[in-house]
Amino acid sequence: MWAKVEDNNITRIYARPRQITIGDVNHPANIFELWSTSELEAIGIYEITIDSTNLKDTEYYTNGEITYTFASGAVTGTYATATARD
Repeated sequence: MWAKVEDNNITRIYARPRQITIGDVNHPANIFELWSTSELEAIGIYEITIDSTNLKDTEYYTNGEITYTFASGAVTGTYATATARD
């Protein structure tokens, strides 16, 4: 997964590669696989790192929503605290 970051804010999440337009430039979906991390970040596309610390077995827990944050040049997805099922 990737996130579009503009002015230090996440403006869009991409779950899979897709064609994107940034400014006046149309980019094909394959940039997500072909471009280096630094090339993607130069146009504001960051790979998302998922923090699954709070992710629990869904048979016994209801997992919290995932939130995405941009800090220190990286995008992280973090799950809220899971709740035990009855």
